Amino acid sequence: ARSFGRTPTTPPLVMQRRHCILVVQLLLLLPHLLPPPVCAQGVLPKLRALKSDHTTLYCFIVVAPSGHETDLLFEQIAAGVGILGCDKHSVFSNVSAKDLVGTRNTPSNFDSVLIKGYMQTTHGRPTTTVFLKVWTMIFEGKVYAKCDWTIKCDVQTVFVPEVLRPLLSHHCSSPTSCAPTYLLDDDNALQWPLVVLNKKAVAYFGAYGKRCRESLHPSKYGEAAYVSHCMKLLMIKAQKEPKLIIHVDLTGKTRVHHHCDKLHAAFHPVRSWPHFQSCMTQTGHSAEIASPMRSKGSTLLFCFTIARPNTYEPLLVAQQYVVGVGIFSCDGYMVFSTVSSGTLFKAGMHPPRWPSKGPPVTIVKGKLENLKAGHDFSGVWTKLVANGHFRHFDWTIRLEPDAVFHPVRLQQLLKSHCPRQKDETACGDRVYIQTSVGLQTPAVEAVSQAAAQALADGAHTCHQKVSSLERAAGQFLELCFKLLKARRLPTPATMLSVAAHQFLVHTAGSSRTRCNDKHVVFYPFQDWDDYMGCLAE
Repeated sequence: ARSFGRTPTTPPLVMQRRHCILVVQLLLLLPHLLPPPVCAQGVLPKLRALKSDHTTLYCFIVVAPSGHETDLLFEQIAAGVGILGCDKHSVFSNVSAKDLVGTRNTPSNFDSVLIKGYMQTTHGRPTTTVFLKVWTMIFEGKVYAKCDWTIKCDVQTVFVPEVLRPLLSHHCSSPTSCAPTYLLDDDNALQWPLVVLNKKAVAYFGAYGKRCRESLHPSKYGEAAYVSHCMKLLMIKAQKEPKLIIHVDLTGKTRVHHHCDKLHAAFHPVRSWPHFQSCMTQTGHSAEIASPMRSKGSTLLFCFTIARPNTYEPLLVAQQYVVGVGIFSCDGYMVFSTVSSGTLFKAGMHPPRWPSKGPPVTIVKGKLENLKAGHDFSGVWTKLVANGHFRHFDWTIRLEPDAVFHPVRLQQLLKSHCPRQKDETACGDRVYIQTSVGLQTPAVEAVSQAAAQALADGAHTCHQKVSSLERAAGQFLELCFKLLKARRLPTPATMLSVAAHQFLVHTAGSSRTRCNDKHVVFYPFQDWDDYMGCLAE
């Protein structure tokens, strides 16, 4: 006003405030008045895309120390899938990591956080009170503050972080400027198997969660309902994400989705490890456990066995599982039977240092006494190739439970019979090896990846043209591969050694076939001491 030669009539302090308001208004309008910079049309989107590719995740799981979930969790961690794909992860339980997984070797990336006190459960799941205690530990630990998003996952959920990251970038392109947010599924609901909150939402949850505790009683709400009501009470923004999670039934017993896909980030419920692996395969990822006996650049083996209930075989397989030998020393494995894992490895027959209920078991239909003959055996091969596990391995191996074998030696032998050609990821020949000792069931069968793919594609043809009488153990595979033009390789001289039935029971001067450092497989050894004695030799 003085510059225009007029005497100011407004008090100086009020004038200063008006000037400040005017400057703020001009600053707010400036971006809209000026044309956008050139870099905003090219460089800026690339920077945002680069940022979205690096969305960081902190993921955690809460698991009770008893029940089959500990087995499923161990398999996930050993395979490096699920929450192991996040930037940071935690496993919460009221026991130590060693007590949680038993005597099995704990992977180096196993990060377990101890919850003090007794863990209350409802139908095998921790109660809402337990989850609130875990959330409090997360607030206090501040690990979530180092990541853009926090994800609470369930053990029985197949979770693919690689799919979730780009989905999250659509909801929050810049974590520093993004408002507190949590995600809902396609039905506009917060699902307890996968709870997704961004960094600011977790901070608000921690800072003002007392309001929720005063208004919501944990005993009256499930975990998802409590968190959902709390988010609304704190006025935290909810965003719908149709590709967040879907319910599946891989057993095919209900009308929900019977398979996983490459679009969604999570699938629930998946209660067994074979189904978990199958789901991961359908998402385009692998969930196979690397063997500690595997050497770099070696041929990958996927091994399976068939255990008959109420025989010596379940105990023998259980002992192999505890020690990590037999099929459990391969790069991937499966156990088939006509009953579940809990029934096959029933209480009272557990070996020393038994860590859990036993390895996951894939159930096949058939009579108990004829599991390894007739239609049941063909059904095992058909079910095996249907889930697609073999595609991640060079060879698929079927072993008798009482067959002792050396996996590294077998890898070298198979590699020499079907080496990879240039630019091949696996042996490209449709070949297989079948050994027998004059019995109806071959002791060992080895099928190349190409032959297994042919079996997966032509299983229906084989079941139509191979009669039930011809489906005796070994004949189904042989006749099927003839139809599919797969070539049977001559059995190598060092493939199988037939040993005495009683390894340790012998007298001085008695003759028996000893295990050696030349053969690959030694058969049969039904007694555990015999089995380990042969392996030592």
